[in-house]
Amino acid sequence: MKGAVRVDNLGKQYVIGGAEQIYRSFREMVAGVFTSPFQKYLKLKGAVREKDKFWALRNVNFEIRPGEVTGIIGQNGAGKSTLLKILSRITCPTEGRAILSGKVASLLEVGTGFHPELTGRENIYLNGTILGMTQKEIRSRFDDIVSFAEIEVFLDTPVKRYSSGMYVRLAFSIAAHLDPDILIVDEVLAVGDALFQDKCLRKLSSASKEGRTVLFVSHNLKMISALCDSCIVLNKGNLLSMGNVTDQVNLYLSKLSNETELVTDREETKEHGPMVIDDVRIFSTANNSSVIKLGDDVAFEFNYKADNLRGKAISFGFSLQDITSGEFVLVYYSEFNNMYFYDVNGQGTIRCLIDRLPVVPGKYLVACRAVANNREIYFKENLTTVIIKEGDYYGTGRLGHRAAELTKILIDGEWEHHVGETIHGDVGELN
Repeated sequence: MKGAVRVDNLGKQYVIGGAEQIYRSFREMVAGVFTSPFQKYLKLKGAVREKDKFWALRNVNFEIRPGEVTGIIGQNGAGKSTLLKILSRITCPTEGRAILSGKVASLLEVGTGFHPELTGRENIYLNGTILGMTQKEIRSRFDDIVSFAEIEVFLDTPVKRYSSGMYVRLAFSIAAHLDPDILIVDEVLAVGDALFQDKCLRKLSSASKEGRTVLFVSHNLKMISALCDSCIVLNKGNLLSMGNVTDQVNLYLSKLSNETELVTDREETKEHGPMVIDDVRIFSTANNSSVIKLGDDVAFEFNYKADNLRGKAISFGFSLQDITSGEFVLVYYSEFNNMYFYDVNGQGTIRCLIDRLPVVPGKYLVACRAVANNREIYFKENLTTVIIKEGDYYGTGRLGHRAAELTKILIDGEWEHHVGETIHGDVGELN
């Protein structure tokens, strides 16, 4: 059977810092008349240094059959979005080729193809036309598009007043009702609410049953496992593996847990501005061990190096992100306690103590951050992983398997029963 998508030795190279300036002053334009020929000559002579070249993708080969739903997973910077942009014909490959058989619709970024000043109604016609639909096709599917997007009340409102969720609902609805042979969807569904995500997944599933091919990128591995037949794992621009979705998700999770470089060697970990974070650690304070059980007293600890931050109020924070679902289950900043740090120049260590960690067993990504003056983020994420094991959080001898199925965070309260009494109160009292 002929493949719906075929990729042969695909590669995409960028030059770091090589994007040309779009907006230039008159003086720069005049100077460019004299300097441009010399710059072009240098480029032709290979003046771009090797260290400035970056391969976002390299030697990628795969084939996807018609009607197959394929997930694409990998850490940030693995090349997922670059691959989708090539398949969507937004950018050209540096080497190799990608062959797609049939009409292609893609949903890569929120609001792509929308004009902010136009209404939802007008943007349906504009975006539908961009995606290749005729006016007759748009009119015949207009009511279905509006109904699926659930924007009837705001149909004649300029989309610049839409929330990001409304943008996604409308954009996905237009792309899905194009009835493409190949539908390419990036992480944008993460913006929508849970009910709409479920609705989109049902739509994608029905599209595949009708013989349409779907390529789906998401960090939500539960969503990937539920929707996809096969899965591609990318790592640092290379195709790590492809095959059965369950096998590939398990492979990805094992790599994520066991190979530190796959977690920490990311664009997000590099320093940004005058602060650098390193040596991120989470451990049980009872025995100074990295083996953590549910309910243990724990410490989050990391080192920093900072320059030129004197006088600025710094809020440090951390988060735990479920590896399997991609959901953030815990985010905590010192500013929540109205605590700021002012003397952070030079080197130092930040430690946060948490009594009885309430996060259920599982594998989590730990991210540490710093914010200055409530708005300036001086560095991006530095990640490590932590495995939380079973523990007796409630002190009852029951480890909480049932609780872990229902929630990611446990609380401990006090229950009361007043026999023969009812507690009355109106809304005003409750507020």
